[in-house]
Formats: sequence, C-alpha cells, structure tokens
Amino acid sequence: MPKKILYWGPYSGHVGTIKAQLNSAFALHKFGGHDVGMIRAHSEFKGMEDILREKGLRLLDLGLCRIFPGLEKSSVLARRPYMLAAAFLGFIPLVRLLRRERPDVIMLNLLVAPAIIAAAVANIPVTLIVSVQGYPHFLGIDDLKTPLWKRLENKIRKRLWNLVYPRARYILTMTEQTGIKLARDTNLCAKQIKTVHNPVVDDGVLQGGDRSVNHAWYDAKVPVIAGMGRLTYQKGFDMLIRAVYEVCQSGVKVKLVIVGEGEDRSRLEALITELDINEYVDLVGHKKNPFPYIAHADLFVLSSRWEDPGHAIIEAAALGTPIVTTDCPSGPSELVEHGAAGWVCRTGDPCDMAEKIKLALAMPDAGKQKLAKQNANRFTLLSHFQEMDKLLKDIPCSV
Repeated sequence: MPKKILYWGPYSGHVGTIKAQLNSAFALHKFGGHDVGMIRAHSEFKGMEDILREKGLRLLDLGLCRIFPGLEKSSVLARRPYMLAAAFLGFIPLVRLLRRERPDVIMLNLLVAPAIIAAAVANIPVTLIVSVQGYPHFLGIDDLKTPLWKRLENKIRKRLWNLVYPRARYILTMTEQTGIKLARDTNLCAKQIKTVHNPVVDDGVLQGGDRSVNHAWYDAKVPVIAGMGRLTYQKGFDMLIRAVYEVCQSGVKVKLVIVGEGEDRSRLEALITELDINEYVDLVGHKKNPFPYIAHADLFVLSSRWEDPGHAIIEAAALGTPIVTTDCPSGPSELVEHGAAGWVCRTGDPCDMAEKIKLALAMPDAGKQKLAKQNANRFTLLSHFQEMDKLLKDIPCSV
C-alpha cells in the first residue's frame, strides 16, 4: 500500500547527498507510487522547483528562505553555524508541518537529531529511517593526528547518535563495512542497521557521459587522469597531486583534471605551484555535467582518506572508466572487490598511488572494468527501490 513519505536532509554547497535524496524520493514515487515530499529547511532545492514537480515530488517549505537565502560560502566552519541556526529556527515550523502532514515515514539524511526530536514533540505515529550519508568520523578518525576540536566533535556526535538514533526503526548504511562498524562502536542494535545502496547511477550519469568534453587535454595523446569531489581534506587531492608529480618524475607523462570546488582550492593551487606541475594539473571547478570528464578520461583515481564508498567512484565504474582507489575506510575497496575490479593503493601514500597509476595505464584490464560496471548496478534507482521496498512493506500506514 502506498505511503506518505517525507525527506529531511538540510544541505549546503555541492554535496552528493542532494542527488541521493532526490533519486531516492523519485525511485519510491516512480516504482512504488508513494506520496513523497521534500522538506525545505532553509534554501535547499533552490532553482530545482520545476525538476521536483516533473518528478512528481512535493516541496514542503518551512518558510525560512527569506532569513536564509542560501549557503553559498565554501568554508565548512562558516556553514556549520549557519546550518545549526537554520535547524534551531526551523524546529517549531517542522513540528507544525509534521502534525499537518502526518507522514507514515520520515527519511532522515542530514542534521538528523533536530528532526528526530521534532517528530517526538509532534507526537504523531511515524516511522523514522536514518540514512547515514558518509562514513561517520567517530568510527575511525580519532587518532592523535586529528585536531583536538575534531576529536571533541567526534565524541559529541557519538554520544548524540547513541542518544537519539535508537528512536529510528532502521539505520541505513551504503556499505556493509560501515554497518558492521556502527554495530560494534555504538549502542545501536544490529537488527536496526541495514545496507541500502544509494541510487547514484541514473540517466543523468549515463547520458551525461556520452557528451563531448570541452577541454584541450582530452584531445591530446597524453593520458588524462580524472578526480572528482569537493576540494576538502577528506578527498585527499593533495595526495593525488603528489602522486601525479611522482609519475611525471619517473618519466611517464600524464595530465590530471580535478572536477569540483571547495575550501582547499588555494592550498591545492599552492601545492601545484610548489611542485612546479601547473602544466600537468588543472582544477576545473564545479561542473553542472561533470561526467564527460570522467567518461573520456584514461583513468579515474579516488584519493580519499575516508569514503562510504563515494559517489564519484560509483559513477566512474558505471561509465566504464578504469579505477585506482585508496583502501580507505569504509567502502571503495569493497566496490572494486579489493583489486578484482580496479587497482587499490595504500591510503595517504602518494608513492604507492603513483605506482598503481602507472600500472593501470600500462596494463589496461577490460575484465576489471566489466566487473566494476556490474558492481555499479547495485546503485541504480531500481535496485535502491527494491531494497527500500522490503523495509517499507513492514511499516504500517498511519491512517
């Protein structure tokens, strides 16, 4: 029986969770006939109203757009107070919306705790499902090298998870590794935790990859390596740049194109200048359609320090581009089956990454690409719906 499902996931900037939310909501509406609404906490889905209508999704606005016109700042530290303020001011409007809509299910993607508390205050019969979008820092990023403020934040997050997440019926993770670690390192019940793959691979990826790429390097004879993601410490692009430097120093000429924007741009530009490889590395910024840069590259490299497993590597696999990935927690090596569907290097080791890059370019393996493409099929909209449908069937309607 179709259910009323609301999605909550306040976001800022260009993050993969936006796409995951929209594709998940669309899949449940398209294949399951569910009544799906997207909650706008501040300025989410700005400029996407027509897309939501075309997909049959309702936009439920908390009315904070005038106060929070948009989160355009690139600094994470600048965005976090902004996001917390939006959640605080939107709390009462969210309670009112939940009482008015009386959903059967709320899908929680980001800034989960305020929404869980709001559902309790609303005092309505509703099932909460939390989708863990990204590898939780407190599971492993808590060593002495981690800044003190980050270690403190991790401890607070872990306590908060243990306090409010048990209220959810299910906790969804994108990889089995993350699910196992969550059950081990938190007070969550193992039966709550389910692996449900994000709906990453859609027509936008496959059709977008078919288009030509407007970049001179792709027409040259020198192999092009592509990386994609926010320019942040997590993504490890500093390691990738150093690896490309090592490759070039060994006499193998390559070009590196990194698609994405973020707070580390100036630091990465300084590193490129320091290594004197400006002619080999190009930070092309955010692209509305980044997929030609991946599809037409000779190699895709995921250099992250942690991922779960990373939308970019899934998209690269779906497009048939050979892959080199770090063995970082929690899921990239799971996607490439620990080397069977790609080349795996040690996390944070640019020299090992350079060796794997040279190996991948010198010894193309169609079998690895085929297997990676098959594995990417777990992340289609239909596969996501089928996994979600098994969970939703056991949830009663509120009316």
